[in-house]
Amino acid sequence: MYSLKTGDIVFIRDAGRGLVAYDSFGKVILPTNKNIREGYAEIVKIVKDAEKYYKAELKNVAHDLHHEISKEELMEVVKLHGYKLGFIEPFISPYDGIEEFQYFFYNLENGNLLTGETYNGCWNSFNVHIHCDGFFIGRTRYIHTYGMDKTVLRLTDNCQLFYEYGILTLANMYAQRGHGRKWMNNSYFSLWHYGESHRYDDIREVAKTANNRIAKCPADIWEILGDVNGLKHLH
Repeated sequence: MYSLKTGDIVFIRDAGRGLVAYDSFGKVILPTNKNIREGYAEIVKIVKDAEKYYKAELKNVAHDLHHEISKEELMEVVKLHGYKLGFIEPFISPYDGIEEFQYFFYNLENGNLLTGETYNGCWNSFNVHIHCDGFFIGRTRYIHTYGMDKTVLRLTDNCQLFYEYGILTLANMYAQRGHGRKWMNNSYFSLWHYGESHRYDDIREVAKTANNRIAKCPADIWEILGDVNGLKHLH
């Protein structure tokens, strides 16, 4: 029978009355220490195992993406999952004129591509582009779009209840069922962000923007890109 144990990783969140976590069967975990923040955490010590809840000492760890992740933790997490930084590009929000940022990472081991963008200084969303057929990976609340050669998983603040699965962990699993680490010719992925909503209806402009940004990445990205978005001429 399953029982929470030292070393288990859980996701701790603000439930309105304080921070809580849950085990795999939905049993509540109450942290006994105060020096803990929302995000992934490791069970250090189980203080009490009651019928309907645990009390446990926790410590925050870099494990996977979550909506409250700091930029420092983000860099640690993507490296942990095999991603390299492609670029960080500033843009001006059309809503309030604040400078925001788009992040792009790529995984040479499996071809996964990761984008993230900020909004009002916080994370707006993360998208993971996976070179695999979305019809065969099963249902998950992370799925944003899917087709014959690509699946996109999206993490937003609305995905709070599903963090335990870990979007980068899932993406790496799905990539193992995919078409290999090199993207097929004529595959397509978007590097559009909400600051370009006025251009989104023009697919040529969206592709051109993606091409220009990919050209800023380190040269080894071409190990996983074929003629994606018509990029071959940039190489």
